[in-house]
Amino acid sequence: MPFPIEDLSRPFRRPSELRRLVEAVRAADDKDESLWVEWKSTLDLTSQPGLLHLVRQILGFANRDPEVAAQWCEGNAYLLVGVSPGQLQGVAGVDPQRLVQTLQPYLGSEITWTPEYVTVEGREVLVVEIGPPKPGDPIRFLLKDLFITKKTQTADGPKDKRHGYHHGTILIRRPGDTERADQHEREMLQRRLRAAGTRLHTVLVADPPRIEAAPRWTNCWLGFTERERERLLAARYEPPAAATDGAQPRGFSPLLPPAPWCPPIRAAGKSTRPRSRRIWNKCAETCAMPSPEI
Repeated sequence: MPFPIEDLSRPFRRPSELRRLVEAVRAADDKDESLWVEWKSTLDLTSQPGLLHLVRQILGFANRDPEVAAQWCEGNAYLLVGVSPGQLQGVAGVDPQRLVQTLQPYLGSEITWTPEYVTVEGREVLVVEIGPPKPGDPIRFLLKDLFITKKTQTADGPKDKRHGYHHGTILIRRPGDTERADQHEREMLQRRLRAAGTRLHTVLVADPPRIEAAPRWTNCWLGFTERERERLLAARYEPPAAATDGAQPRGFSPLLPPAPWCPPIRAAGKSTRPRSRRIWNKCAETCAMPSPEI
């Protein structure tokens, strides 16, 4: 029987999508557990068996083959607690932050997984999303011993039996189950690790423009030169003021020399502004009228 949801190409993220996933699990068959989904009808999240189940499943999903995992939900996997085919029992919720802190000593902080609760028909269901494996990912293993004790009946009476995993155990997801990785699965994980650098992962981000508006210096400079030109030309034709202390006569502009057609300048054989007061006075008297060339 195929899984009740036909389109499994995209991950389930929105609350409405997670509710649809829960309802699909309830309508599924017991054999529909696959490489991307696992469910548990009920579980005490505060107990050691509950802790063992969560750690085992998350490690198994994190050690999948990237190419195989990409066939469903863009490589993401889902662990549901509180729902199973034909049953919707719900689960006693534990704060997600507390749940993450409880599992972190066993999983570390490099595995991407997110716990979230979704309410269906008044009952809370825990949905844990495990991020997709990628080429170059390290082999995920148990970071701390995790064992539980079960009582079993024997011919000699009830006995305690320990069940769990030692630090360094490598778990892997198989269709409908999660167990210790065998030799072939370890080799696959080594190939996944060595695949780092063989694929280029790029992210394009729009960068806001940083071009700043520059002041319009052209207009400022043209206005300045026009004002200076008018001021200097006006000062050039003003009659010189009497000066006896060696100061420059009024109207003298060191930036704008007399015109080359000034007769006193030509008579003195000079092409620049006059250097003596006598020639300047003659220039001022002669050039009182503007030249027809200007």
